[in-house]
Amino acid sequence: MPTDEQKGNVLAPIASTELGSLLDSGHDLGIPMPYASRIVLLEETCLAGTRLVHNADQVAKKLKEGQELTLQRDVANLRDSWAIRVMAGQNRLGYVSVDCNEILARLMDAGKSLGARFVRYEKAGSRIYMEVYLDD
Repeated sequence: MPTDEQKGNVLAPIASTELGSLLDSGHDLGIPMPYASRIVLLEETCLAGTRLVHNADQVAKKLKEGQELTLQRDVANLRDSWAIRVMAGQNRLGYVSVDCNEILARLMDAGKSLGARFVRYEKAGSRIYMEVYLDD
């Protein structure tokens, strides 16, 4: 049996639990997904609750079209059990509208990878629009 020194630069195998924790923590392993596709679920939807978020307007004004946004499930939300926060970096912009959040929340709860991109900001009415997609 060769020693570790004799093996040279052979990569040690990663245990499946280690790989799972790496993937769950959001690490990009640099491995392309075969036949991966991005499916647009909502081409343009208006965020809800933006007027209640401090500085949402200032953050939205700085966003560029196509900039990635993050969707986070808010299962502890007392008003809406399907709530999904929309984040721009560390800044909360608002929530996915109740008109369409149940289906998206169910997909997220099932482990599907959803993402969003900034579409536009309307100064009148402080409306922020985004596109929502599924990476499959």
